[in-house]
Amino acid sequence: MAEYIPKYSLIQSKRKTILLRVTDSAQVEVRAPLWTSKRRIDEFVQSKQGWIEKQLQRARMLLDARQAASQNEAGMEAQKKKLRQLAREALPRRAQELSLLMGVRYTAIRISSAQKRWGSCSARGSISLSWRLMRLPEALCDYVIIHELCHLIEMNHSKSFWREVERCLPDYRERRKALKTWQEKLLLEGW
Repeated sequence: MAEYIPKYSLIQSKRKTILLRVTDSAQVEVRAPLWTSKRRIDEFVQSKQGWIEKQLQRARMLLDARQAASQNEAGMEAQKKKLRQLAREALPRRAQELSLLMGVRYTAIRISSAQKRWGSCSARGSISLSWRLMRLPEALCDYVIIHELCHLIEMNHSKSFWREVERCLPDYRERRKALKTWQEKLLLEGW
């Protein structure tokens, strides 16, 4: 019975030694001197069968991981696009509702792609909100919007500002703490 010889591609050139490698695409490649016989190359490949199998297994695992990551990335990009669209509709509507309840007026609402900053308020009264707020529970999203709307009253983080936030949201400390936890979680997940 003939010995098993893994399938390989052969490249012969003016080299002095036989080189065996497994490519990133899980293919076995042999480079050999021009004068080396097919029988000698087959014997060499057969003698390295254990090493080849280990390398092929590793290469296939990496290949599978790259393909899965690529598919996940495509899926995540589709989710991000959908969330950005939802944010353009939902966040301005919610900001309008909350501003009416608070009795404050902003000049504009802008949806941003900020990763580390949930929102901001400019000196001109323009509110920016990250579309990533759509990944948060509603209570935390409201906290961010109210926080920014409170800047229309106090343009800093003074005691007066935090009193205003507390007037609107007596549990703002718990929400603020939860927001930090969510931010770490979303960053780890690639959001």
